[in-house]
Amino acid sequence: MVGTINKDILDETWKDDPGMQAYRAFFDKYLPGADITNGSYLTGYQQGVLLEQILKQCGDDLSRKNILGQAKNLKNVVVPTALPGIRVNTTETENMIWTQTRLQRCTGTTWQAFGEVLDAMSE
Repeated sequence: MVGTINKDILDETWKDDPGMQAYRAFFDKYLPGADITNGSYLTGYQQGVLLEQILKQCGDDLSRKNILGQAKNLKNVVVPTALPGIRVNTTETENMIWTQTRLQRCTGTTWQAFGEVLDAMSE
């Protein structure tokens, strides 16, 4: 049993998932020959997704103050490579982007999520 936020790139469950297909296409285009199972690449991709969201929220005001303000104002952002139900939420006082996780158990060939999303920010 493990707690995680990410869909597993090797798990056939996500083979036809649009978020994982987009990640694979990005990976093949920009990182040909690299090891897609290296989780650091997925982390970087997810950071890029979140940066894109922050910049969209900024609109035409790309001042430092507004960028920081928008980074601390992410509300229920879905990162396509995260497990279903996992959302990113930030506030003025909570800068940690991953406050949720899902428990999973290995079935021998895939990971199967069970239970509800666990959220460190819930009371």
